[in-house]
Amino acid sequence: MISNANTVLVVDDDPFQCALIAMQLNSLGWNNVLIAGNGAEALTQFSQHQPRIQLIISDLSMPDMDGLELMRHLAERGFCGGFIVLSGMQNEILSGAAELATAHGLDVLGCLSKPCEIAKLQPLLEKVVV
Repeated sequence: MISNANTVLVVDDDPFQCALIAMQLNSLGWNNVLIAGNGAEALTQFSQHQPRIQLIISDLSMPDMDGLELMRHLAERGFCGGFIVLSGMQNEILSGAAELATAHGLDVLGCLSKPCEIAKLQPLLEKVVV
C-alpha cells in the first residue's frame, strides 16, 4: 500500500483525462493527487510540493509549456521521482519522448496511451521507489 505522504502530480490540459487518472490513482492507493493543466502549472506545483512528489504523469502536447519542455525543467531542478509519459500520439513519439526524458536523467517508468487504462497504469506504479 502506498503511503499517504506520497504524492503524484498529473499534468494534462484535458480536465477529463486528469479526473480519470486521479480516480484510477485513488483506487490504487495514491490518495494525494495534484493536477496541473500545463508544464508551467506543473512547475509551480512542483516547487510547492517537491519533497512529497514521488511520481509525475505528464502529457506531451499542452499549451504554453509542453511535456518535453517540462521534462527538461524537472531534470534541471533535480527531480528524482518516477516519470510516466502520457499521450494520445503514436507509440514511436511516446518512445522518443521517453528516451529524451531518460537522456535528461529522469527515471522514466513507462509510457501510457490515452485514454489511460488502469491495467496498464498499475504495473508502472509498482516501479515507484517509496
